[in-house]
Amino acid sequence: MDNGYTIGAYLRISSEDEKLLECDSNSIVSQRERIREFISNNSELKDTFIKEYIDDGISGTNFERKAVATLIEDAKNGLINCVIVKDFSRFGRNYIETGTYIDKVFPFLGIRFISVNDNYDSNKLLNKAGSIDVAFKNMIHDFYSKDLSKKIISSKTTSAKQGKHMTAYAPYGFTKNKDKMLVPDIESADIVRRIYSMRLDGMGITDIAKVLNQEGVLSPLMLRRSRKDNFPCRTVEDKTYWKKSVIQSILKDRRYTGDAVYGKYKRLEIGSKKDIKVPESQWVIVENAHEAIVSKEDFEKVQRTFKTYNKKRQRHLELFTSKIRCAGCNHILVSKVYNNKSGKVVRYACNTKNNIEVENCVDSFIEEDIAKPILMVLKKYSQLVEEICQVNKQREKGIKDYEKEMKAHRNSLRMIQNMKLANYKDYKAESILLDVFMKKKSDYEDREASINNKVYALEEKIKVLKDNIDKSDDVVEDFNEILSFDTLTREMVEMFIDCIYINYEGRMTVNWRFGDLFEVYLHRIGRRN
Repeated sequence: MDNGYTIGAYLRISSEDEKLLECDSNSIVSQRERIREFISNNSELKDTFIKEYIDDGISGTNFERKAVATLIEDAKNGLINCVIVKDFSRFGRNYIETGTYIDKVFPFLGIRFISVNDNYDSNKLLNKAGSIDVAFKNMIHDFYSKDLSKKIISSKTTSAKQGKHMTAYAPYGFTKNKDKMLVPDIESADIVRRIYSMRLDGMGITDIAKVLNQEGVLSPLMLRRSRKDNFPCRTVEDKTYWKKSVIQSILKDRRYTGDAVYGKYKRLEIGSKKDIKVPESQWVIVENAHEAIVSKEDFEKVQRTFKTYNKKRQRHLELFTSKIRCAGCNHILVSKVYNNKSGKVVRYACNTKNNIEVENCVDSFIEEDIAKPILMVLKKYSQLVEEICQVNKQREKGIKDYEKEMKAHRNSLRMIQNMKLANYKDYKAESILLDVFMKKKSDYEDREASINNKVYALEEKIKVLKDNIDKSDDVVEDFNEILSFDTLTREMVEMFIDCIYINYEGRMTVNWRFGDLFEVYLHRIGRRN
């Protein structure tokens, strides 16, 4: 049976639905059965091909979901033309975004949207009352989601105050038992003890990392991978090593003394993916909550070594701090400042080779050698931007000229309308004969059609000009700010550079923040970089 529909069934369940609410009615299986039952009982949709889009364990508070993205892409490509969900909350709990998809995106794509439990079908919506009903329901789901998130946070905080480990993964050196309590891991706990011992013997942090790497001790991430833990990690390297930052983190973690620590970070707001640091005074700390790996005395001794170290050296934000990466190992290059007769010299070097023997890591580079070519390229781009400004000014002038011409044509159209009306009144008053009336009417209509064609042509020209200058203001303004600069500044680096890669041969690759957008502007004015 070909009824013209290809259905996309969207199903979603979050970890909160599964673990906290234990709500079987929202399970993937339950959603699938409800949707298929609805389809089988609907004569329009029965025996239609169904493609499923499933987000498992994903929150509905935003639309950054893989299955939603695939569904929209398939809709754009015409692979589906009907979307069915069990209820609005499955599709999304952010009422503004959900409403945008239902009222704007899906109608634009020609998609029929059905929410089974809400008795909503966009094809049967004859007035705006239905949309208002949808908005209120989505708002309720949004508030429900936020209220649920608050309850989850409260529940986790209560458990944390009982000494339970509430984050998904135990820190290196521990495992979690069924009661969510930390238990020392036999293999990695010994490594933690050894790290503390080496530090107390006066060994530097970089030297500790080098010793562990030379002995082939698996780094925390590599240990998780060897155990096939489903541990999320953004690193791009196939193999990771012990680094200074990892050792430092272990040496500063109070949990190794047996204290439970929770709440170092919190979400910026409910539904957000951004975390912010929480003051230590607001942490949840439960002393002696689990078995210790190191004594509190040894932990305090190690902390005193850091305090002494921090007084000697304070991190300074140089021109390219955290912007330059080694193309060989993808690690950020570290800056070191030297003073000589000519003044301050800043060098950037890869510390990976200090921790382990590698072949493709870069040697050190002087800041000035990196800054000069980057400033030269920015200057070149700024000149091109100046050309863009001139072209945009010409386009803006063209738009004003065309709008002025259109205004004159519209005045002419109004005059013709008045003349047509007067001609008709003369005929009705029998002041002119029918053949005279018809001749004048035909003449006015010809003139009217001619002017309308001119107006349409001008509208098209204005549209083209506007399309070619939209979104350019920001990049033009940013580049104009550096036209008068002769040296590179940290502000300019932050503004224009995403990342710099340097390989062992000294070749430099810059990922510009304005790259793709700028290519569009160059194309529009007929220039190529």
